[in-house]
Amino acid sequence: MAMVLGWIMALYPESLFSGASQIREPYLLLFIGMLLWAAATLQAGRQRTAWIWLAGGIAGLFLFSPGVAVAALLVLGVWFWLARREVRIRWWWVAGAAAVIVLAGLLFSEIAAGALRVQAGPLANLFNWLRIAMNTGAFNTTLNSGWLQTIFESLPQTLHLPFIVAYGVAQPVPASGHCRPAVWPVRLIGILRGLGWYALLPFLLYCVRPIWKTTDKRARLAWAWLWLAAWAWIILASARAGGDQWDNPRYRVILLMFQAALAAYAWLWARHNHDRWLGRALAVEGEFLLFFGYWYIARYTHWKAGQVHIFVIFALIAFFAALILFGGWLWDRRKKTA
Repeated sequence: MAMVLGWIMALYPESLFSGASQIREPYLLLFIGMLLWAAATLQAGRQRTAWIWLAGGIAGLFLFSPGVAVAALLVLGVWFWLARREVRIRWWWVAGAAAVIVLAGLLFSEIAAGALRVQAGPLANLFNWLRIAMNTGAFNTTLNSGWLQTIFESLPQTLHLPFIVAYGVAQPVPASGHCRPAVWPVRLIGILRGLGWYALLPFLLYCVRPIWKTTDKRARLAWAWLWLAAWAWIILASARAGGDQWDNPRYRVILLMFQAALAAYAWLWARHNHDRWLGRALAVEGEFLLFFGYWYIARYTHWKAGQVHIFVIFALIAFFAALILFGGWLWDRRKKTA
């Protein structure tokens, strides 16, 4: 599984493009990788080496993003505790983790207060920053997209943010990179970013099945926690970026290490058990890309005769997804009773 995870980290397009840019994400990926290596080294019993990696990872994350430091430490700490065969919680572990979380929270609160130019309590600062960031991102995305403005005119106000979040999770779509008017290097980058995300996404969705089927209780809890944490971050990144074509994948890639671990686990479990449901998940994604790609092509080529309302596309996607999944369930049931 470590080999598969390593190849994902090495070849994932969004990670490569982030690493070639003057932004914080490649450094965050590096330091989170150091933390994961420290956790694995601790589990192997080599504590002296682990503490070096752990200290370097924590120091680096605090320099670049205290908020990400808290998230990464929380995810890895709970995962490490759940995955251990013999759980021995020492008081100084709890005290150290609490001190790091409180310090990071206070530091990030001060940064948020400075950005907002409004002084309040630590929790109020964090809440206000997140609320304003989400609303600003959603407003900018809607302002730059005519079809989103059209959709929001027919949706109640309460559904605007959930729709933006779902739209952000779907970004970047490969067809959008191909259809958008731009010079060919930008189009190629957009296509590769979309292909990378849609190669990873079905495994993140399908991973629920191998986690549920895992017989070892502690392993099942550890993987379930990692899955919940990864998807919470994906949704938070989408809400924070407001479904933006560029910022949404950039925030999402910060916790790529955990997403890659889940994908590796799902891929190897499906291969070992010859599970058909992975193929069905890929089929659902394929029909989603087919219909959504058709909509993008008709929209950007100004093919008036072929344009249909986006809600029709959503209905077709939902219908064929239900058909594939229900048909697969019926097929398995028939095989069992035969």
